[in-house]
Amino acid sequence: MRVSLLFAAGLLATALVASPASGQSTVYVQLDYIAVPAGAESAYLALERDVWRPIHAERQRRGHLLNWQLYDVTYAPPGLDYDYVTANVYGDLLSAELDELDDVIRTALPGQDPEAVLDGTRAAREIVHSELWALVTSLGPTGGSGPQGRHLALNFMTAPEAGRAEYFAVENSIWAPIHQVRADDGSMGGWALYSLVLPRGSVLDYQFGTVDFFDDIDSSAAGITEAQISQAHPDRTQAEIDAMMERTDASRTIFKTEIWTVVAGLDAPDG
Repeated sequence: MRVSLLFAAGLLATALVASPASGQSTVYVQLDYIAVPAGAESAYLALERDVWRPIHAERQRRGHLLNWQLYDVTYAPPGLDYDYVTANVYGDLLSAELDELDDVIRTALPGQDPEAVLDGTRAAREIVHSELWALVTSLGPTGGSGPQGRHLALNFMTAPEAGRAEYFAVENSIWAPIHQVRADDGSMGGWALYSLVLPRGSVLDYQFGTVDFFDDIDSSAAGITEAQISQAHPDRTQAEIDAMMERTDASRTIFKTEIWTVVAGLDAPDG
């Protein structure tokens, strides 16, 4: 099965992935970027919700995955060749190897032929490309269960190979406290930092991604206030804050920003 091959290859790269923050388990996310023929969006969404959501629910019940969600690419730079993204969330790279898909389909969809389900899926959409990401750290409102929000603002980052430690230090020491303030005051639902595991190579446009979570899409454009920065770093002078921003710019480049909206999931109502 295709996903099994992807995760088997991912085992070779796990030692290179930054460790999660203390107390957090490693989480891996397989993203499939999906193109849907014009005019076929309704049929595709029905396929994901009515056919694949029960299948993923059975996979979750068996312990093969933690979660599944489907995102609409609500905003992205021009020229992208995908319309939707699916996320399969795993707590263990080996869990996908245990996934006997034919049996899962028969259990989730009694009376349906697994091969017919797969043939219908291939006809309804094209997987343009796939990526495997590992969670580095995440945060939500203090005392909460973690990031929450129907809208996700994703920043795809590139950082010099020799400067990866500096990039992590910038995110953790400068930006995580700021995002914690934003989560606590209700400006956002949380924040997460991910490291790209696969594909790998020096020609890739990005190696890291940050995700800001919001309940409404307007909040994603609100930006960060000086008051929030000062609250997160109360002992810093304005000159020191300016230096932090310069340090941030030197540590990474934002390759692109996209906004995704949850339209279906195991733990989310249909959008």
